[in-house]
Amino acid sequence: MVSRRRESWQVRPASSDDVSAIVGLINGHWQTLCGEKKIVESEVRSWFFKAGEPQDDTQGWWDASGELRAYAQVYKGDFPNHWDGYYDVTVDPAVGNNAGLWEQVLAWCDRRAEKLRVADPERGLCCGARAHEADAAKLHELEQRDFRRVRIETLMRVQLDERLAHPALADGVAIRVLDLRADLEAYAAAYAESFAEHWGHVRMPLEERTLELRGHFESWAEFLVPETWFVAVDGDEIVGSIGSFPGIGGDPTGSYIYHVFVRPAWRHRGVAAALLRHTFLALRERGCRMAELHVDSENTTGALELYRSVGMRPVWHQWDLERGAPLQ
Repeated sequence: MVSRRRESWQVRPASSDDVSAIVGLINGHWQTLCGEKKIVESEVRSWFFKAGEPQDDTQGWWDASGELRAYAQVYKGDFPNHWDGYYDVTVDPAVGNNAGLWEQVLAWCDRRAEKLRVADPERGLCCGARAHEADAAKLHELEQRDFRRVRIETLMRVQLDERLAHPALADGVAIRVLDLRADLEAYAAAYAESFAEHWGHVRMPLEERTLELRGHFESWAEFLVPETWFVAVDGDEIVGSIGSFPGIGGDPTGSYIYHVFVRPAWRHRGVAAALLRHTFLALRERGCRMAELHVDSENTTGALELYRSVGMRPVWHQWDLERGAPLQ
């Protein structure tokens, strides 16, 4: 029987005063997993709405020396829509569960998730989490609490060098910048149609979807660069879109592509490849030298092959895990 050392943890919600400690904990862990940093202070600081005020959707565990050993957030994420709550958890592997820390962290997550319940209470919650493929401890602890692995995502990356190809547009299709004022409802309709069969997508009325997407754009605040969000149009009709965040990882030469989508009737005509190549060139003009994105490895629209065709290559994988029954 393994004896567990008991710590006298200081447990409290985090605040903007804790940003450096949070970044250090998360990046230190990711360095051990894949040799890369995951996050920067400006992104973490954006999680806190008022400087110095703790947020009740966060919790930190500090040891007797004042070092942050675990950090958790539980919130309604952007995607997939059917997750009522997303468990974003980092536990210092140097502590692990020898002090019962994982149990404490996940028990708090469970209590916090209950406060997010907005669906029919008879259905129960559907909660999700993600874990890097090499994070054996996190995978084990989540599965001990009845989370199951449901999908695997691949991080893909491309170098934005002088060899970038120019987009070849399909007949009648043009690419322009997304106008968040004039285009949002048509963009929302194209988004909903394009993702209708995607894992995790929940159907909703167009007005509700438009409001949801407007909320996403507003929440991105300083990270949103409207000039790097494009739509493909056939006449006046939006048939696809791509959006990216240049420099979001703190490196001005890096960029993250949030999504690429094309409506079914316009697929297999080179629209997605053209959107990607158009974005690569726009990002390079802004000084970016690398772009990356996540793709569902079980995507049925040929996304993996598409990204490979424009020069993107897999870097690492992460698991999507969930517990509970998704709303149909």
